[in-house]
Amino acid sequence: MDENSADVKFVVGDNLHSEDDEGLAPPQVFHSHLFILEECAPSLADLCEANENCDGGHAIVPIEGIDPEVFHRMLYHVYGGKITDWTGCAKDMIEVAEKFNLPQLKLEAEDAYANSTVLTVDNLLYHIMYADTRKCTTLKDAIVDFILDNEEEVEDKISVTVDETCRALVWYW
Repeated sequence: MDENSADVKFVVGDNLHSEDDEGLAPPQVFHSHLFILEECAPSLADLCEANENCDGGHAIVPIEGIDPEVFHRMLYHVYGGKITDWTGCAKDMIEVAEKFNLPQLKLEAEDAYANSTVLTVDNLLYHIMYADTRKCTTLKDAIVDFILDNEEEVEDKISVTVDETCRALVWYW
């Protein structure tokens, strides 16, 4: 992002309040433009407008609890970029997309996560719960396919029923 024309600074990291914390990386600054955020990511724009921190006409918005690389990729998407390498970040991107109400990013991240996740009988319950909690339709579809392909193995571990007409899951523990 062009630092000279930007009117928003996002300060991203887990070390925003003290620079003395050992082991924590210093926060990273990302420059952005309010008019782009207003059009493409209104919830991010709302953070800027609600924030009272200003420096030379720039809104300074602290963002904690999000990896700076994930935030950078999210901004890249907001600015119209196409994320092609989801290695190690698809799950984080689902959560960030949910947090900042970016439905297209969530769909792309969910698709990447579902395609990269290796489902097994042992991790199935975790993925069922994650897909249900995050309302990940693509992941739920992959889970349904896995259950239908491995019915006997799955039934030995957990009680789960698949309604093929509506592709719904019902599980018991």
